[in-house]
Amino acid sequence: MPLIETGIGATLASSGEFELVSSHALADLLIADIDAGLRALDDGACRSVLIVAEDDGETVVRKALERGVRGFLLHHCELDELLNAVRTVGRGGTVFASSVANRMVQSLAFDELTERELEVLQLMVHGLSDKDMARKLFIAPGTVKSHVRAILTKLRAARRAEAAAIAQRRGIARLDRSRTAAVSFNVSPVLSRAPEETHAR
Repeated sequence: MPLIETGIGATLASSGEFELVSSHALADLLIADIDAGLRALDDGACRSVLIVAEDDGETVVRKALERGVRGFLLHHCELDELLNAVRTVGRGGTVFASSVANRMVQSLAFDELTERELEVLQLMVHGLSDKDMARKLFIAPGTVKSHVRAILTKLRAARRAEAAAIAQRRGIARLDRSRTAAVSFNVSPVLSRAPEETHAR
């Protein structure tokens, strides 16, 4: 969102500790939404990534951790929380919002669903029948049933409705999959003004 991007940019610039650099330059830290952050890590376009996102669902958090994200905050974080996160990640540390940390812990307590199981679960949340799911995923109805059984076991649910409720509560699958883009900033320290706060490039 432009408003969020403007607010974060103004906060970082006014702190006097950091400089915003060109998106084409290799920066010490990239502040971005989940999609831009993961792309930057894959491309080697930055040294560290701090995600600022709206979605703290378990699937999103797990994906970010597996790809090497060093920090994960939510849109509604306080400005001081953001600045402290930038400092910490810039030093090589890690920072996660409390709800994100809870998702991480929760994720470790359950077996991970496969990509296909996640696809089936998403369709289950939307109430599709086995036949409709099979048609949409181009697989046999019997295969759908096998995936559903595996999903119920991994989510420790007795019925599909319970599995759908658990999935939405944990952020594994949701009725509304839309996400608002957050921000994308390349950040490097202004060493002459705050040498003790960050590492040099």
